[in-house]
Amino acid sequence: VGKLDTHLSMLVEKTGVSVSDLMAQEKVDGSVLAVDTSTGLVMLNVGSEQGVKRGYSFDVWSGNQYKGQVIVQNVQANMSSATIKAPVQGAVIRQGDLASTRMF
Repeated sequence: VGKLDTHLSMLVEKTGVSVSDLMAQEKVDGSVLAVDTSTGLVMLNVGSEQGVKRGYSFDVWSGNQYKGQVIVQNVQANMSSATIKAPVQGAVIRQGDLASTRMF
């Protein structure tokens, strides 16, 4: 438990995201608007008006293929930018892929 508390404290310190925001992540469904593969930046078509907050994680997939996870860095009213955190080897996140804060 102590190790987990240390990791959470480091996360809050480095990102400025509160633990309560992460724990209260709402279900939000959207899609990928654009991807910059050189920087790992992904633009999503959902933002603060849909309940998205900085630090939210989105799982990305196309059809039945899971492609990885992105973490929101900046939020606007109807758009967010995120960085690719956990890509699936061999899968490429592309424009039009689906993104959701919860798979179920």
